[in-house]
Amino acid sequence: LDAYSCSCNITLAFGYGVCSDYAELFRNMCIRVGIPCEVVIGEDKASGIGHAWNAVYIDGQWLYVDCTWDDPISKKPQLLHDYLLVGPEKMAKDHVWEGPDYPGA
Repeated sequence: LDAYSCSCNITLAFGYGVCSDYAELFRNMCIRVGIPCEVVIGEDKASGIGHAWNAVYIDGQWLYVDCTWDDPISKKPQLLHDYLLVGPEKMAKDHVWEGPDYPGA
């Protein structure tokens, strides 16, 4: 196993990325520890701008994680947990999914 072949290592190396970088890195980390995880593509409901986040299968259900929105840009480093393992109802308040497989599509 080539432990460092992840194409998203550049996100780690430079310490920043856009939402799809966060989502791909998180997916890769989950898969490596045996957690089923998918990248979800959609939009920020307020702005209509494209966005990416994750769906993870935990304890028999699919839940959502938005690493980007839980890592706000600020002068003081902070880490939020507002979008960690939340259900589709919470995500649908400000996220819009693309495709027929996701709630709110």
